[in-house]
Amino acid sequence: MTNIKLREFVKANLSLKESRLWYIPYRKNFFKKVDEVNRCNSIITDDLYTFNIALALRKEIYFLETVRLNFRLELFKKGDVFRVPKHLI
Repeated sequence: MTNIKLREFVKANLSLKESRLWYIPYRKNFFKKVDEVNRCNSIITDDLYTFNIALALRKEIYFLETVRLNFRLELFKKGDVFRVPKHLI
């Protein structure tokens, strides 16, 4: 997350126990992206691509809904969806 306001939203609204925020860079190579996501215990993302990779790897996911989606995300009790206010984007 490069948006500083969005980082502050995450720190204020998510209680992350003994964890650090680590930025996963964008990768064009699918396998490198999967390796990066697999290194983490829980994922905080606003990207559906990363969301689906983390879901397949059975990671704990916190999805930041920055754009209103016209479908419901299923997390299989492994995370939560947070609506981000427009003024933070």
